[in-house]
Amino acid sequence: MIPSILGMFVFLSPGTCSEQNTSVVYTFEQTVFGLSTGELDPTHPGPEVAVLLDDGSIAILSPSTGGWQLVHASEPTQTIEYMAFRPTIEIGDVHSSYEGNEVVIEAGLLVSCFFRNQQGEWKRETVFDGSNGGALRWGVRVGDIDPDHPGDEIYDSWEGFHDVGFGSIYRESAGTWEEEWTYIDGSVCMDSAIGDVDPDLPGNEIIMVSELGPTFELRRPTVSIGNEWPRVTIWDNEDQAGWVVKIADIEPDRPGNELAFGTRYSNSLAISRRIAPGEHELQVIFAGERTARTMWDIAVGDLWTASKELEIVGVDETGNLYAAWKSDGTWRGASLLELKGNPLNAVVMSDFDADRPGREILIGGQSGELILVEPVTPFFKLGDMNCDGVMDGRDIRAFVLAGIDPNVFATAYPACNCLAGDFDDDQTIAESDIAPFLSVLLAPAN
Repeated sequence: MIPSILGMFVFLSPGTCSEQNTSVVYTFEQTVFGLSTGELDPTHPGPEVAVLLDDGSIAILSPSTGGWQLVHASEPTQTIEYMAFRPTIEIGDVHSSYEGNEVVIEAGLLVSCFFRNQQGEWKRETVFDGSNGGALRWGVRVGDIDPDHPGDEIYDSWEGFHDVGFGSIYRESAGTWEEEWTYIDGSVCMDSAIGDVDPDLPGNEIIMVSELGPTFELRRPTVSIGNEWPRVTIWDNEDQAGWVVKIADIEPDRPGNELAFGTRYSNSLAISRRIAPGEHELQVIFAGERTARTMWDIAVGDLWTASKELEIVGVDETGNLYAAWKSDGTWRGASLLELKGNPLNAVVMSDFDADRPGREILIGGQSGELILVEPVTPFFKLGDMNCDGVMDGRDIRAFVLAGIDPNVFATAYPACNCLAGDFDDDQTIAESDIAPFLSVLLAPAN
């Protein structure tokens, strides 16, 4: 039987396994400083993408298998010079006068809300203009902070005179934006996130990461207490001080949500878990290139359906796209893609391709290219070429296809990794892999 099967592989040529499938879906003539994804067009199936460009303008794209369409490009607001000035873009339902979601940006010293009016036209409204005050703005986030206020709110971190840090909530009511201070401290905060991080408390909390290490949990007061909300320090580590933070149920075997971080000084991906009320443990799960200082942006999502945990991805100025995933109880990580000469600033994950399992990654940076990445799963078993959990005759066709053309294999088996056929660990499927593949295939256990 083995000689007859071997005959199928006589003309098998080596093929190098690709770690991901990438495609440029849109190109701007400007640097991309921020990405956000969400529902902005009820007539279009699936999510839209909002892009923040270097002149403070936004672009809105509708993903499609036939090509990504530009549906709106705004006028410039304020010039963005560098990622260290913390440009941000968010999508949420922050304006009661208009149906659906809006886009919120912070560019320079200006916080703006973009919305679609009743005539279907996109318009901009200023939420806050700090041009005359000189305060540094450290990014906006959108979420449901106040259950007594309909829709979402905007949270803004900023820095006043003498390096004093502030945090403000902006609520829209009848076309007017009202500001509430929630945080005043000597620790300036670099980012914030809104979500349920304390199961002992009702509603959502605000997480703030500071430049010198402490990470704070702000809790909504039951009664008005002036300009500060109650807060606790959930962890403090200056070496791993956060630059960007996200809230998600990353490890479903643990109760509640976890926090994911991109660090400011060590260019790492990290996670923190609640171990007691008001207390988290911090774990660095992957370190990026040491030539870069900061993990500029991160995203969290179900990148590979073979894992019950969520994955965390991040980008930096070296042009690397990193991913961290949990396998056999251990967090692992790798660079999925390196674009030398193209510093990356922004990353999001979403279901851009409904025909493919799991989420896809969208990245952008200095080149202006938006690149869609469909990374190959790191979860595979040697010999299981069609990744159905069983090694049988159906794996033969997939093995041959991987050896002839790994790109065609990736299209035919988008949830699989052709390294499942790489028995000698040389990143190729070649004649040297045939005998061990057949040995596994014909083993009594199979």
